[in-house]
Amino acid sequence: MLAKRMRESFVAETKRIIHNRCRCKKCGTVLESKSQHDFVSCPCGVFRDGGHDYIRGGWPTGNYEDWVEDLDVFEEVESR
Repeated sequence: MLAKRMRESFVAETKRIIHNRCRCKKCGTVLESKSQHDFVSCPCGVFRDGGHDYIRGGWPTGNYEDWVEDLDVFEEVESR
Protein backbone atom coordinates (compact mmCIF):
# COMPACT_ATOMS: atom_id res chain seq x y z
CA MET A 1 0.00 0.00 0.00
CA LEU A 2 1.48 3.35 -0.99
CA ALA A 3 1.23 6.28 1.35
CA LYS A 4 -1.16 8.92 0.11
CA ARG A 5 -0.03 11.62 2.49
CA MET A 6 3.47 12.86 3.18
CA ARG A 7 5.22 15.08 5.70
CA GLU A 8 8.74 16.46 5.69
CA SER A 9 10.50 18.01 8.63
CA PHE A 10 13.56 20.14 8.29
CA VAL A 11 15.65 20.15 11.44
CA ALA A 12 17.10 23.43 12.65
CA GLU A 13 20.83 23.94 12.23
CA THR A 14 21.11 23.81 16.02
CA LYS A 15 20.01 20.15 16.10
CA ARG A 16 21.44 16.92 14.71
CA ILE A 17 19.29 13.87 13.98
CA ILE A 18 20.51 10.90 16.04
CA HIS A 19 17.55 8.56 15.32
CA ASN A 20 15.03 9.12 12.52
CA ARG A 21 12.30 6.74 13.63
CA CYS A 22 8.60 6.31 14.31
CA ARG A 23 6.08 3.64 15.27
CA CYS A 24 3.02 2.70 13.24
CA LYS A 25 0.04 2.93 15.60
CA LYS A 26 -1.89 0.34 13.57
CA CYS A 27 0.60 -2.58 13.47
CA GLY A 28 3.18 -1.48 16.08
CA THR A 29 6.16 -1.70 13.71
CA VAL A 30 9.06 0.61 14.62
CA LEU A 31 10.59 2.15 11.49
CA GLU A 32 14.07 3.67 11.51
CA SER A 33 15.77 5.25 8.52
CA LYS A 34 19.54 5.02 9.05
CA SER A 35 20.92 6.74 5.95
CA GLN A 36 19.85 9.44 3.52
CA HIS A 37 18.02 7.19 1.04
CA ASP A 38 17.08 4.40 3.47
CA PHE A 39 13.33 4.21 2.76
CA VAL A 40 11.61 1.90 5.28
CA SER A 41 7.91 1.03 5.51
CA CYS A 42 5.48 -1.22 7.33
CA PRO A 43 2.69 -3.38 5.82
CA CYS A 44 0.13 -0.66 6.67
CA GLY A 45 1.82 1.90 4.40
CA VAL A 46 3.53 4.13 6.98
CA PHE A 47 7.07 5.05 5.90
CA ARG A 48 10.22 6.90 7.01
CA ASP A 49 13.12 8.22 4.94
CA GLY A 50 16.09 10.55 5.25
CA GLY A 51 18.42 8.98 7.79
CA HIS A 52 20.48 11.61 9.61
CA ASP A 53 20.01 14.24 6.87
CA TYR A 54 16.26 14.97 6.98
CA ILE A 55 13.00 13.48 8.24
CA ARG A 56 10.41 12.45 5.68
CA GLY A 57 7.43 10.24 6.42
CA GLY A 58 4.07 9.22 5.07
CA TRP A 59 0.85 7.41 5.91
CA PRO A 60 -2.08 6.06 3.89
CA THR A 61 -4.99 8.33 4.81
CA GLY A 62 -6.45 10.53 7.52
CA ASN A 63 -4.46 12.39 10.17
CA TYR A 64 -0.77 11.91 10.87
CA GLU A 65 -1.43 11.57 14.61
CA ASP A 66 -3.83 8.65 14.02
CA TRP A 67 -1.14 6.61 12.27
CA VAL A 68 2.29 7.68 13.53
CA GLU A 69 4.04 8.02 16.89
CA ASP A 70 7.29 9.98 16.47
CA LEU A 71 10.31 8.44 18.17
CA ASP A 72 12.94 10.80 16.75
CA VAL A 73 16.01 11.62 18.86
CA PHE A 74 17.95 14.85 18.39
CA GLU A 75 21.19 16.25 19.77
CA GLU A 76 21.80 19.94 20.31
CA VAL A 77 24.71 21.32 18.29
CA GLU A 78 26.72 24.28 19.49
CA SER A 79 26.54 27.25 17.17
CA ARG A 80 29.81 28.40 15.66
